[in-house]
Amino acid sequence: RVLFRSIGEWLRNGVAGRRVLEIGCGDGYSTRIAASTAQWVIACDININLLGFARDSMVIDAVCADALAGLPFRGNFNCGMAYFWMSHVRREETGRFMKSFAGQLQPGSRIHLVDSKWVEGYRHPPVRQDEQGNTYQLRTLKDGRRFEVLKNHLSREEWTVILAPFGTVEIHELSYNWAVSLRL
Repeated sequence: RVLFRSIGEWLRNGVAGRRVLEIGCGDGYSTRIAASTAQWVIACDININLLGFARDSMVIDAVCADALAGLPFRGNFNCGMAYFWMSHVRREETGRFMKSFAGQLQPGSRIHLVDSKWVEGYRHPPVRQDEQGNTYQLRTLKDGRRFEVLKNHLSREEWTVILAPFGTVEIHELSYNWAVSLRL
């Protein structure tokens, strides 16, 4: 049973009054949502150009960091979030990533994850799958250039297997997305 009207509402409620570390902030869309109710937000992304959009659109701290290489924070965070990030993590790296992410947060903190789920006929089908089960989609830029992007659509069972070693998992299945909370 879903107890919220939108992912934005779920996220605003989940981060309200908290000190938030966001992974993969991109252009700052989810950061703006979180910043409306959080005590403060530090957002990171590996792409310095996207960080510029995020930083320019609000008053937040934005840090260029590779979340898969280990995070540079040891902080006073009591909440973490990643909006459409886990689908871009290789399956064999999800455990290592979550260990690093959880290690940045205080005990008892929450991590809020939003990501796309596979919906036949709605999502672009993968163009290939590697030996580890990672799937890739083909994306086309406005100028016609095409490239492959890692895009794993996790199932409810996969979310549970990945996150359960770190705490209590709560999964909300929406029409096209997952909204997942983890209490460390």
